Amino acid sequence: MKALGSTLVVILLAAGLTLIGYARWSASLRDADAALDEGRLEQAIAGYQTAEGRYDAVPAVKQLVAREYNRAVGNHLLALYRLKRYDEVIDLAQKAPRSQRGTPRLADEATSRKIIDRLAKMSAPLGTTIVYRNGIGVWQPPATPQSSGPLERNEHAAGQAGAARR
Repeated sequence: MKALGSTLVVILLAAGLTLIGYARWSASLRDADAALDEGRLEQAIAGYQTAEGRYDAVPAVKQLVAREYNRAVGNHLLALYRLKRYDEVIDLAQKAPRSQRGTPRLADEATSRKIIDRLAKMSAPLGTTIVYRNGIGVWQPPATPQSSGPLERNEHAAGQAGAARR
C-alpha cells in the first residue's frame, strides 16, 4: 500500500510540474492574444513569433497541441494583415499549417510585378495596356480609338461574304 501511495505521489508531482511548465511555456501565446484583443498589434506579433518559435523547436509539442499552434499562426497572420504588412503575410502563409494553406492571399512585390508584366504582355495584342503602379496593375485606355472589337470585324466579314455570293 505504501508503494502505491508513493507511486501516486510521484505521478501527481510529475503531472503538476508538466502543467506548470506548459503554462509558463505558453505564456507568450496568452500575452499575444491579450495584446491582439487590446489592439496592440506590434506586441501581439512579437508574442506570436515567440510562441511559434517554441512550437517549431519541439515538433512533438506542436503536434500534441496543434490547435494552439494553429491559433498562434492564424492570429499572427491577422495582426500582420491589420498592419498592412502584406509581404510578411505571404511569407508566413507559406509556412502556415496545412489547413490554412491554399487560400488566396496578396503576392509580394516581385511576384505581383511578374504577374502584372505577364498579363500586360498577353493583353497587348488585344489593344489593352496594363501598367504596374504602386504594387497593382492599372488598365490604361487606348490613346487613339480603335475598332469596336470582334463584333464589328465579324459583321464586316459577314458583309463581304454576302457580297461575294451575289
